[in-house]
Amino acid sequence: MTLLTAAIGLNAEPSGVHTPDNIILSVILALFVVMGLNAPNLRHITTSFFSDLVSRRQRANIFDIHNTAADARMILLMMIQTSVFEGVLLAGWVTADGSANYQLCVAVLTGVAVVFNTFCYLACATLGYVFTTPENAGLWRHTFSTSQGLLGIGLLIPATISVLWAGDQSWAYISAIILYVVARMCYIFKGISFFYNNVLSSFYFILYLCALEIIPVLAVVHTAVVLSTVL
Repeated sequence: MTLLTAAIGLNAEPSGVHTPDNIILSVILALFVVMGLNAPNLRHITTSFFSDLVSRRQRANIFDIHNTAADARMILLMMIQTSVFEGVLLAGWVTADGSANYQLCVAVLTGVAVVFNTFCYLACATLGYVFTTPENAGLWRHTFSTSQGLLGIGLLIPATISVLWAGDQSWAYISAIILYVVARMCYIFKGISFFYNNVLSSFYFILYLCALEIIPVLAVVHTAVVLSTVL
């Protein structure tokens, strides 16, 4: 078949597609398969997550949230998936010129994403503990898990495209950035209902936005750029 297509002047490879990095693609496929094996539980969690994130209604308490052991494992898997996809996308962006080891960058930047997401969760838990009630603090942590879990599902396509596509991948990275911003904005707006009591509480919330939503992201991007020069 290859000889035939070559003889008649056709390209055997689809336009723009190249031989992917097998290790990275295998990791993405493994995550996809694991999520597929848990499809019924994933469908339940995704539906409830989306409802929790966009709903303006506050639950009476944290125990109104349905959390089984299976749900907890699925949420953890979704958080890991989010970190992996973020690492893949960051590595694809910083190694676009071919100056760094792609596989090594994916591994290191996935670790950076894990540290970043863990930091965000701990910061979320700390803020909730200090500035709101225990019930709202639990809901605030749940909102973080919700936004991150849905973000990981959304990043599947951009991450896969960044591995497979040989041409201009900027649209994949732009899509990933848009998904990240949308997830964080939903998380932030949901948090306003937990934190807003008076003008002073709003001021604290603005400080939170500057300290924990902007500076860490810039630090991660800077770290990715620096690592791409040394790996």
